[in-house]
Order: sequence, then C-alpha cells, then structure tokens
Amino acid sequence: MRKSNKKLNRRDFIKNSSAIASALAVGTYLPRAWAKDPLKVSAYGGYFEDSLAEFVYPEFTKSTGIEVTSVSQPGGAEWFINIDTAVKAGSKPPTDVSMAGGTGPRRFNHLYTPLDESKIPNASNIPDYLQHRKPDGTLDSVAVLAWYAIFVTNTETFPDAPLSWADFWLPKYKDSLGIPAGVTTGYMLDLTSATFFKDQGLMESKEGLTTLMEKLIELKPNVKMWFQSEGVFQSALQQGEVPAGMYYHD
Repeated sequence: MRKSNKKLNRRDFIKNSSAIASALAVGTYLPRAWAKDPLKVSAYGGYFEDSLAEFVYPEFTKSTGIEVTSVSQPGGAEWFINIDTAVKAGSKPPTDVSMAGGTGPRRFNHLYTPLDESKIPNASNIPDYLQHRKPDGTLDSVAVLAWYAIFVTNTETFPDAPLSWADFWLPKYKDSLGIPAGVTTGYMLDLTSATFFKDQGLMESKEGLTTLMEKLIELKPNVKMWFQSEGVFQSALQQGEVPAGMYYHD
C-alpha cells in the first residue's frame, strides 16, 4: 500500500529520487534498498559523517520513514573500485547510497542510477560544469556540497599559527604532516599552483602538471601520513600522532 504524498515510502523514494543531497544512488543497490533493512548511506569519515548522522539522517527518516545506517568511506577511487568489484562479483556492495567526487562520476558512472531532472528542478541553478552526465546525456549527479581545505596544527607542538600554505614546505614541519593521498580529492595540485605559481594555468597541460609534481616532491620529507580517510587523520591529529596537515572544514 502506498503512503500519502506527504510521506514517501522507501520504494518510491529510491525509485524516483535516486540522489539525496550529495549522495549518488547506485542502480545495482536498488533491490537492497527496497528491503526492510535500514538504508546504508556512506560519507567521508570524521566530523563530516558525524554531522550527517546527527543532523541530516534523522530529518530524512522523519520525512520518509526510512531508517539510515551511516557508513564511513575513504576519499578517492578506492571506495568505488571496491563497489564495482562487489557488483561484478554479484556480492552485496558495502553501501546503498554513496557520496562521489573527483574521478568517481566519470570513471564509475555505469554504477549510478540516472536522475529524473523533472523531479529536481533546482538543478537548473547549478552550472553545467558541476553536473555530470552519462555518455548518452542522461544526468546522474549534481554537485550540492562545497567545503574548505584548511591547514591544521597541534598548538602544543606548533604554538605559532601558519601564515600560508607555503609553510607546508618549511623544515620545521619535517615528518609532521598529514596529507590526503588522492590526487583529485586532496587538492594538493591546486594548492601548489595557487601558492607558488599564481594559478598560471599549469594544470591544463602535461608540462604544467609535471612542474607542479616536481614542487610537490619537495614536500615528501615533511609528510608523516598519506591518508585516504579524513577520519583516520582526524584521530591521529587529536591523539598527537600527526601534529599538522590538511583537513577539510565542513
């Protein structure tokens, strides 16, 4: 029996909406999503996931009647490789709905459920370059989240606050930094370009990217942790194991 229009049931919601906020529903997951079990939604671990679980998912459950189980996911393509492998093997993927960014929408768009643009009219307010479409032109994702990347430090180890991203390269941060491992999700190329080369369009050519990578290589002695999950770095920072690095200010 269908519920009233004011309260969507699980089947209608998954079938008709496909994407909630920043999350992309994967077509292969739909039979799982229609079951009585809670909807598993993955997001980048740490404060970001904690905030979604505390403030967003309860409102979603209140509006739809669908319970949500929060799943922590790392950044980069590794997460989607695991999902793709599970789907191809006929196994249950680790999540029903997942965040995607960087190369995710491009490399793994065969996993995503197409979006019905008539049901998300506000998507027309989003620039084309922040929307992703399948090869046939069907919309499968719309950007809805943005965040800052910030230089964080343990003030007991480094009492003086950093003044610039260029400080990453200072000798005093030797073996001290936590840096995102993903090239597309870590923003280190963007950061290096803006800090040292005034955004001279270096990311638009192979030669320019090589210049940026050569500058990044100089940073290697200062890096103590290359992390895939921001939750891992958050824990290391709080425990004093890694006293500085880049973190996402959600």
